[in-house]
Amino acid sequence: MAHQLNYAIDQLEKINPSLNFWIGIYNADSRISVSTIDYIINNINQKDCLHKCFQQYSWYITKSNKSHDILNSAALWQTRWTLVFELARVRFQAALDSAKLPDSIYFILEKMNYVIGHGLYIKVIDLKTLGGFPEDTINEDACLGYLLNCNNIKIIPIPFLEKAESPNRVSIYIKQQTTWFNGPWYAFQYWKCKMKAQGKTMCGIYYWLLNYFCMRYIGCLRQFSYCLYVQYA
Repeated sequence: MAHQLNYAIDQLEKINPSLNFWIGIYNADSRISVSTIDYIINNINQKDCLHKCFQQYSWYITKSNKSHDILNSAALWQTRWTLVFELARVRFQAALDSAKLPDSIYFILEKMNYVIGHGLYIKVIDLKTLGGFPEDTINEDACLGYLLNCNNIKIIPIPFLEKAESPNRVSIYIKQQTTWFNGPWYAFQYWKCKMKAQGKTMCGIYYWLLNYFCMRYIGCLRQFSYCLYVQYA
């Protein structure tokens, strides 16, 4: 998908070489309201809308047929993930930003927000600064979220949910989950994507030691602070 998106953006760049325009990405089965478009138009025209992107989160449609109980459970689980995990991370990040903590404390407590392959609005000039959509990982959205965080481009949640379809067969659902699993599975490569976007390289041993330290120690502290926030906020 990343290759297709980057190709489409390259074609748009030929029409508008200044890159001073926004793009929005949705799946073929996405359903959004007019309020979503109105919200985006009103916000991207604000003077303070610099180095920001917007992400719309989803709720997933359940089936009316009782023979789809497993798929309905999967749709409800995915909606729960949106409301309890993804949106909670956004609120947690906003609370940290407003607290104005020292950089050393902020780095430890910060939870990385990621974008999703649909419902994303981003300015092309910011996207090009990151090297476009990452093509080296299967799930380009998680890696793109990492790059956005590293470059201080804020991910702003859209206050309207996208209506999205869930798989209609268990076999398709399993394949979907297998693909989504590659997000955390390829997490060790995100640093390489950052270095590539900056035109740099890194020693392989140093790369693995750094990721081990970050994942094992800093990741534990971040997860603990995030759990406290979800529990008491």
